[in-house]
Amino acid sequence: MTDLMPTIVTGFLGIFAGIFIGRRGVTDQAAVEHRQWLRGQRQEAYINLLDAWDAALAALEDVVDVWDDRVEEASRGDGFMEDFVELRVEAANQTLAKPLDRAALMGPREADVGVDAMDSTFDAMSASLNHQSNPDEPFEADWHSWTTLLSQPHRSRRVFMESAKTSLRMMPRPGPRRWDQPWWRPNWNGRGEG
Repeated sequence: MTDLMPTIVTGFLGIFAGIFIGRRGVTDQAAVEHRQWLRGQRQEAYINLLDAWDAALAALEDVVDVWDDRVEEASRGDGFMEDFVELRVEAANQTLAKPLDRAALMGPREADVGVDAMDSTFDAMSASLNHQSNPDEPFEADWHSWTTLLSQPHRSRRVFMESAKTSLRMMPRPGPRRWDQPWWRPNWNGRGEG
């Protein structure tokens, strides 16, 4: 019996090693498949956000394009400019709100910077139009604040695109996502926290 003990111990060690390696392989495969699924969901959310962004900006620019006609109608008593602008801005906001929220939920943190930039830009443009249509506020005949805002949508879109490309180009793989993360602490942030 003592002659068989090394063989028995080696056999048990082989069984446990096989179970551990097999389980690790299944876990890694599940992690990769989940990350592939998440990557596809992010891509869909980002594309929907870009489409909604273009539609919302077009709606705001349409308000500016028909501004003179609407002001003329409002001066004749045919309509109220403030209500017209508020309805159009709210419709554009509703077009953009859900895709912005979905892209923010899908993450990662790098993409949140771009989503926040787009949200802030849209809020600033909406506020500018609401300010222009409010009869209690001074009207800017040269549209100075609006023209300064026109460069922000492109900048915000570029910030979002860079962050989205970074998150989408990261190929799913097992193990930690960054080289500086120790394998035993996958949520480690490098500062000893996590």
